[in-house]
Amino acid sequence: MKPAPGGFVDRAVPLLPLPAGEAVSWAAVSFAGEAPFAAFAARLPVALQDAVPRRRNEFLAGRYCAVRALARAGCMDAAWPARRDDGLPVWPAGWLGSISHTADGALAAVAPCSACTALGVDIERIMSANQAEAVRSLVAMPGELEQLTGLTPAQALTLLFSAKEALYKALYPQLRRFVDFSAACVSGWQDHALSLRLAQHWGPDWPQGRCLPVAHAFVGPHVHTAVCVPA
Repeated sequence: MKPAPGGFVDRAVPLLPLPAGEAVSWAAVSFAGEAPFAAFAARLPVALQDAVPRRRNEFLAGRYCAVRALARAGCMDAAWPARRDDGLPVWPAGWLGSISHTADGALAAVAPCSACTALGVDIERIMSANQAEAVRSLVAMPGELEQLTGLTPAQALTLLFSAKEALYKALYPQLRRFVDFSAACVSGWQDHALSLRLAQHWGPDWPQGRCLPVAHAFVGPHVHTAVCVPA
């Protein structure tokens, strides 16, 4: 179902095979127009109250999804996650999660800390040829795209970009430091099962050479990715 102009609709999330399984709860929306989340504008943090409409929409859509995902997981009284100074959401005690958004949609995933130690999700619209050309050298290390057989060049680059984003979002809450796209590389692509290898030392629990699976699904013009490290 497509949202009416100026509105939003809840939508299904593709079933991604994650190690924590049913412990991960999801929510997603599609939206359209200038102010689909105008009713929630009072929940904007001060830092975003003067942001452009697109940024406000994305933030509110992501937080809306976060609360929906928490409720579906049984955390019924959760408030809208506040925003830390570094942009990270503040999750309820005992929970962790991740939020992602595009210009017309958002999704969030949450899980109890007893089920997983890291969780990152990402959603991206499949890149155009011009977009792919502009970011290829930034995202893809030599030989990576050639491993992603069975995909169009745009699908392969978008998937690689999204997978590395999901990995970064899963680990950043623990590391609190920036890494670039060269910090992880494709280590496996068998039967369209993707895994990434840490190409450098990320931290005490994340040494160089550690491999992590990345679940993914192509849905319409988007790709969804997720990294979940079970407890």
